[in-house]
Amino acid sequence: MAHSHPFIATALALALCAGPARPADGRVSEAEARNLVLAAIGPKVVDAMPGFTLERNDHARVLGFFEFDATFKNPRGSPIAGFYAVNEVTADVWQLVICRKLTSAELRELQVRLYRQHNITRRERLRAARAPCER
Repeated sequence: MAHSHPFIATALALALCAGPARPADGRVSEAEARNLVLAAIGPKVVDAMPGFTLERNDHARVLGFFEFDATFKNPRGSPIAGFYAVNEVTADVWQLVICRKLTSAELRELQVRLYRQHNITRRERLRAARAPCER
């Protein structure tokens, strides 16, 4: 991880040091889901948006997913930076509206750490795998 951005290293450290960060039912926590979205977006994108925030969206909740709204200070246009969903079992991150699964080396590294930390099996991930737009 010597070549990783400090932002990603911080997200990994928070995910690993958060104590019992996951409920006993075998699902990622909200804090872990937030870190997964940040890893998926990437530090360069986040750093390029002044006042970036990532807020939990409970209004249009899709069962089995955490949903987040990303915003930033944009005096010349929309403050919306994106809408994201994280599968509570697979830790897959989806960009909503276009329903695209996000991937990156940093995201994959964090997912693998969470799978190991919480004993999430491949079988469990396969059983729970689905897109948030499949209602």
